Amino acid sequence: MGNKAFMQHQIGKEVTHGTPVIPTNLLTGKVTATPKCDVHWAQDHTGLLSENTRSVITNKYTEVSYDGNMTFEQILYFLLMTVKRVNPVEGNPDAVLYWDGVDFSDYTTEVTDNNAGTHMPLDAMATTHYVYVGLGVKYGTVRVEMGANVNDIASVLSAEYSRGGGTWGPVTIEDTTGSDGKTFSQNGNITIPTSAVPSDWAVDTVDTETHYWLRLKVSVQLSGTVDISEMRCAGPAYTWDFDPSLTSTNNQDSFTLRSGDDQEVRQTSYVIGKSLEISAKANDVAKLKAEMFAKDQVDSSFVSGLALPAVEDAASKKFKLYINDTWASLGSTQVLKTLLDLSLKINSGISADDYCDGELGFTSHSEGPRSMELEMTFGMNTTAKAERAKHEDPTRPLRFVRLEVEGSEFWETTKKKATFDFCGNYDDFGALEESDSSTVVKVKMRSVYDPVSGKEFSAKVMDGVACVT
Repeated sequence: MGNKAFMQHQIGKEVTHGTPVIPTNLLTGKVTATPKCDVHWAQDHTGLLSENTRSVITNKYTEVSYDGNMTFEQILYFLLMTVKRVNPVEGNPDAVLYWDGVDFSDYTTEVTDNNAGTHMPLDAMATTHYVYVGLGVKYGTVRVEMGANVNDIASVLSAEYSRGGGTWGPVTIEDTTGSDGKTFSQNGNITIPTSAVPSDWAVDTVDTETHYWLRLKVSVQLSGTVDISEMRCAGPAYTWDFDPSLTSTNNQDSFTLRSGDDQEVRQTSYVIGKSLEISAKANDVAKLKAEMFAKDQVDSSFVSGLALPAVEDAASKKFKLYINDTWASLGSTQVLKTLLDLSLKINSGISADDYCDGELGFTSHSEGPRSMELEMTFGMNTTAKAERAKHEDPTRPLRFVRLEVEGSEFWETTKKKATFDFCGNYDDFGALEESDSSTVVKVKMRSVYDPVSGKEFSAKVMDGVACVT
């Protein structure tokens, strides 16, 4: 008999839909992966008092459901598979300078113009030369995209940070631009681990530019021709912007899932989202439920040694409600002493394509019209009364709702945050109900396209997650 204490669920993002990958992370919460098959029963004239004599399986797939707490980190999995494939937002550095031991050269334009034809040359960069990267705010990662020529000499990259007043201090970095010990030999990130971010990092002026600076140096002179095509700054506060298109498909990510206990482990690939529901009720933590579908299951085994994920649950009472008259004004005025609970459900419109491709499972998917449903309970007050009037208005004015929840500070004064913006009409505005010594009203909203902004729904998550794997 299996031991439920040993149940776990391992997940990994697929590069190609339906091509399994080795899971890289543990998924918190409860997952149920149910194998399904469609069976055709032959109805023959057999001369027997038996209804069926043979059958054949015509389709095989897996239904996957998730039930757990909403965390600022792992909600990304479900938004990626249900709403849209995105990468965390990165920004251009304010200044990129090269010091050749004698003079500064400014390559800011060349490495921020998204043009592969322009670049910053690091030709034979010596151990006494520096690349300076400056930004008006503190940051944690420099994304580097190499040009046509990469370094082919073993050399280690190191960094210093500006302390102000022309002084510099060493800082620990993780360099993934290197392969086989050769820095600047491939695209990658130069990252300051969160635990190593210097507390005395200060602005300074370098060649008339005043910013927070990192300066990079190499341990051994580089190859004779080395090109950096683009550079971006990001983190350790990363913003994931889920702003799905209404006029083109959104190419959601798919995942590989291994789920089981100490007796059985089964793997399924092409896990992709059908629906996602976020709910919150005062004096509790926010909840997340999701429904997915996937390819047929196969026997597997767990990846050993995966660390417990560092996640933070969202407290329901940290949610804020905003209701506005336009999409552009969303978030301008918080509605206080009104929201008691909420449930936001996203129906993705994603379905499996059942082609005759030589296998019983599906090999692709399609994205149809999606829809959102929002249910809330209001304490009856002037806000609720005014919103009831909007519901009863025969012109059916659009209502724009923002639900925003914050977590702890994780970088300077930056807090983890998840924001959900919704455009819709009231579908139902209920009667007064009793709740302890108060009166409440339950409302339902249905998402509607806003022709002014061209939007219907969007979500944004800010946390310390640089990528989902």
